[in-house]
Amino acid sequence: MYRTSLSTVAFLLWMLMALPAVAQQKKPAGKKKGVKKEVKKPAAVKKPAPKVTEVKKPLVSKAVYTPPPTPKPDTAVVYYRDNIFSTAEIDRMKAFLITNASKPAQPKTKLWSPSYSLVCINTVRAGLEYLLYQQSSIPDSLFSRHEAFNCFTRTNRIDILMQQLKDSGLVCQMQTVGFSGLNRRKIVFIDSLKSYLEPYELDGSLWYTLRGMIGNVRGWSVFTVSLCAGTHAAILSVDHRDPDKMLVYWSDQTHNHPVIAGGKATLQYGWELMNEKGSIKTIPRGLDAYALHAMKTFWCDCSYDKKDKNAKVGACFPELIIWRIGRGQI
Repeated sequence: MYRTSLSTVAFLLWMLMALPAVAQQKKPAGKKKGVKKEVKKPAAVKKPAPKVTEVKKPLVSKAVYTPPPTPKPDTAVVYYRDNIFSTAEIDRMKAFLITNASKPAQPKTKLWSPSYSLVCINTVRAGLEYLLYQQSSIPDSLFSRHEAFNCFTRTNRIDILMQQLKDSGLVCQMQTVGFSGLNRRKIVFIDSLKSYLEPYELDGSLWYTLRGMIGNVRGWSVFTVSLCAGTHAAILSVDHRDPDKMLVYWSDQTHNHPVIAGGKATLQYGWELMNEKGSIKTIPRGLDAYALHAMKTFWCDCSYDKKDKNAKVGACFPELIIWRIGRGQI
């Protein structure tokens, strides 16, 4: 009896001590449906950026472009390149061309004499000889003291003359400008199989061909041009001392090219100023427009009998061949 009461008292004391501890413990909160618990990611450890050492490039010396000295008018001829001429040389050739064109043409019933103007090929020969050698014997005798200017051993044609000058180093460039014609109302390029077509328009530009052959050099350049397979030949003198204002002068033996002064045509011939744009009726005339007009004229003359327009006497090939004259091996 005594032992039972002691055990009961001990049990009650243990319960009194354990109940406060159990009351202080919190029940775990219930999880809500559809809500995810955010999980914090550990902060990323920043790595130090690698040090970049700047590598200095070795110094390279750049070549400094020094433009050539600008030649003074008529005096600093030493500055001109081989294919550039001075104003004094151009004036010497110009004086002959104007004098030659002012003479009457040779009548078909008479032999040539120095009182008549030279034909186109001989005008080109003499003009270039005055340009390159200061004087010429061609206006008096048709014979040159320089072998390259004599074409009588073969044929007195512009293409033969230019080939001989090229062999002597006096021709430095050559370009060709073709033509297009109408074939069944369609514009087609005239090749060797279509030479029967009348020229309708230039396949390119004579003006811009000259500009491309000159480049960026300042001074005077001289060209010869063959029209319609050598039917006619002329000299083109190009003044490009001012690169922004190119001037072109057409020279031959006819009275078709008057000297322009004050915006009007004078009674002097052999040195006509041509313009980049314009027609054959404007003053100055357009270079491309006149080239097309001349090509049509010479093509008709050598393709048809003048008495019978329906009778062909042979077709010449419509094209412009341009040669640039240089000093060469003078």
